[in-house]
Amino acid sequence: MQKIPSPGRAVAIAELFAALDDLLRSYRGVPEDEREERWAADADLITGEIARRLAVARACISRSSPPVGGLSTSI
Repeated sequence: MQKIPSPGRAVAIAELFAALDDLLRSYRGVPEDEREERWAADADLITGEIARRLAVARACISRSSPPVGGLSTSI
């Protein structure tokens, strides 16, 4: 039986993709010879934001579906 995705999870994932798209657009404006330095400087902020948004999406999953057989799911 296939689970029906929750609307909240879909919204959380859409927000993640929108944030990544905005971020990529901003980095396209950085001169190529400066990108690596900029990515290194912003790496913790970027990965932290992605982790936060994925946590929101996971929370939507856990709220929308009860555990089956005591097993948890991972993304």
